[in-house]
Amino acid sequence: MVLGLTKSGTELTATLLATATQPTDLTQALHMMLGVCGEVGEVVELLEGFKTDSKKLTLELGDLLFYLRGVEQYLEPHEMTTMDSISVMPDPQQNPGRVLYQTSGALAEMLKKHWAYNRELDVPAFAAYLRRMYSAIKTVCERDQQGTMDEIFRANYEKLSTRYPDLEYSDRAANERVDQQPEKKNKR
Repeated sequence: MVLGLTKSGTELTATLLATATQPTDLTQALHMMLGVCGEVGEVVELLEGFKTDSKKLTLELGDLLFYLRGVEQYLEPHEMTTMDSISVMPDPQQNPGRVLYQTSGALAEMLKKHWAYNRELDVPAFAAYLRRMYSAIKTVCERDQQGTMDEIFRANYEKLSTRYPDLEYSDRAANERVDQQPEKKNKR
């Protein structure tokens, strides 16, 4: 029953291929959105105390910011968010981890409907959800003293510069992750 009620893989692939030559490549946005969803899970796991590691939280927040910026590039340039324009969440009782989960789900749902159902993307609503994500991240940064979002983004850039020395993606570099290798000590 499920397969009969879904668009075929051939049709979905055709939609992706049709957008692949456009500057706002839907395939790339979907890839970045999958990254957002994965990173939200890692951040929330750290926030909820399943694991406690401030350095790891900073790294995961940086990864989340990277993927959010990638998703955001799918929008028109005038909808891009500047990090300094983001404020913390207005309600101090609100759980930023829950906001990240709910909002990433809403963003993924909007992209899915845009891709699979050929629904026009509601750019203002999409941008509002992105700002809500940034607000939750900024709340975590300030509450947990992780630094500013800009500092975390720059640290992520440095990490990725180590992983990809020419700042060009490769499967090999992605899998080797030299930035996560323990430094080898010179033995004399």
